[in-house]
Amino acid sequence: MTSLRQRMIEDMRVRNLAVGTQAIYLRHVSQFARHFGKSPADLGREQIRSFQVYLIQEKKLDPSTITVAVSAIRFLYKVTLRRQWNFDEIIPASKRPRRLPVILSPEEILQFLDRVPAVKHRTILTTCYAAGLRVSEVVRLLISDIDSQRMVIRIEQSKGQKDRYVILSPRLLGILRDWWRIEKPQHWLFPGSGVDRHITTGAVEQACQKAHRLGHISKPITPHSLRHAFAVHRLESGTDVRTIQLLLGHRNLATTAKYLRIATSKVCSTTSPLELLPHPFPPRPDPSRLSTECGLMDRPKLEVADVLRRYGEAYREQHAASLSTAQRRVMSAIELCRTAALGSHLEHCDQCPYERVGYDSCRNRHCPKCQCLARAQWIEERQAELLDTQYFHVVFTLPEEIAAIAYQNKEVVYDILFHATSETLRTIAADPEHLGAEIGFFAVLHSWGQNLLFHPHLHVAVLSGGLSPHGDRWVSCRPSFFLPYV
Repeated sequence: MTSLRQRMIEDMRVRNLAVGTQAIYLRHVSQFARHFGKSPADLGREQIRSFQVYLIQEKKLDPSTITVAVSAIRFLYKVTLRRQWNFDEIIPASKRPRRLPVILSPEEILQFLDRVPAVKHRTILTTCYAAGLRVSEVVRLLISDIDSQRMVIRIEQSKGQKDRYVILSPRLLGILRDWWRIEKPQHWLFPGSGVDRHITTGAVEQACQKAHRLGHISKPITPHSLRHAFAVHRLESGTDVRTIQLLLGHRNLATTAKYLRIATSKVCSTTSPLELLPHPFPPRPDPSRLSTECGLMDRPKLEVADVLRRYGEAYREQHAASLSTAQRRVMSAIELCRTAALGSHLEHCDQCPYERVGYDSCRNRHCPKCQCLARAQWIEERQAELLDTQYFHVVFTLPEEIAAIAYQNKEVVYDILFHATSETLRTIAADPEHLGAEIGFFAVLHSWGQNLLFHPHLHVAVLSGGLSPHGDRWVSCRPSFFLPYV
C-alpha cells in the first residue's frame, strides 16, 4: 500500500465516511492512477480533464457513475493532497439527467408478490413495500428491531449513517410472525447461508427478477421499485410529503417532492383541455398514405426484441444457471425498449398533419434499436476513411480453450487479441518474401457467433497493398490474393 493511499484512507476514516463510500472512492482513484500509469500526486489539471473525457466518450459511463468518480478525485486533491484549486472549474461535476421512476399499481404489486416462490424472499419484498425500506435495510434487520408494542420498525445506521423509525402495519406484523414461526431466526430476521450472516441483497435481486418474469408485468421491477410505490401510494392516499420524507429517511425534502410529479392525485387533479374541444374531432389522415408520402419508415417485420419477447422467458428458465444479472438486464431492456412500460411521447410530421405516439427507448448500449444511429454513424466514418483500392477480409478467431478464459477476462484477452492480430499482419506483410510493405487495416470485434454462442473473433479489413519500406511507392498485392503462399 502506497503512502498516498494510506493517507487517503485515514482522511476518509477521520471524516467517518461510510465503508462502502471509502471502497468506491479508492477504486475510482486507483482507476485514475492506472489510466496514466503514474501516482495521482504527479498528475495535474490536464490529466484530470483527459480522464473525465475518457470516462464519457470511451467508457460511456452513466452520469451518476461519473459523478461518483469526480467526487473521489475531488476528495483526493482537495483533502488528501490539499491542492488550492477552484474545483468547480478544474473538476466539474456532470449534469445528471432527472428521471422519474416507473410506479407499480397496487394490483401489480399484489400480482408481483404472489409470484415470489420462496417465503423468505416474499417476506423481504413485502417488507420493502409495506414500510418503504431499501432492500439493504431489510436484509440487515434484527429481531429486536421489530417493536410490536409501539408498532414501529427501527432502522439503524442506514444510508448517511442515520437511524430512523418506520411504520409497522398490523398486516406486516402478522406476515413477519408467520415467517418467524417457519424459520425460527435467532439474531438476523432474515439469516443467510452463514451462521452469523444475513441474506445478501444479490439473492433478493435474483428472486425479484424471477418473480418479474413469472408475473408477466411489462413495467421494470427491482426491489427499489417497491419503495417508490410505497411513497406514491402513501401520497395518493393523502399522507403529506413531510411525513413521507421522515418515513423514507430522505435528508432533503426536494428528494421526496419528486413523487408529487408522479402521484395521480396530483397529476390528474386537473382536467385536460382536450375534454373541452368540440365534438366530433376532425377526420384523422390515413397513416399508411402519409407515411409513404412523408418518407416515414415502418418498423422491420421482425426484430431482436420480438424474438426475446416470444422466447426470452423460456430461454432464461432453461439457462438460469449460466445467465448473469447483467445479461438478464440487457434482455429485459431490449424487451421493454420502445414500449409503453418506459413512457411515451408524441411525434409530429413537419410536412403534414400526421401524428403518432412514440415510445421511449431503453438506451442500453447492447440494444439494436437504440444503437442503430451510432452504428450508422460509425459505418459512415469508416467508409470516409476507405481508400480507392481493393480490400481483403481476414478473420482472426480465438481457440475454444482461450475463449473460455476470455469470457471471464474480456478486457485483458481482447486487448491481447487486437495486439496479436496487428503484429501478425504487419510482420508478415513487411516480410519481402510475402509483400514487403507497410499495410493499413482496421479490425472489428465480434464476441458472439450467428448461433448465439460465445465465439470471440476479429473481422479485419486489410488494404490490398501498402507503402514500400522507404515510403516512396505503392506495393500492390497479387490479384485476388492478399499474400502469396510460400
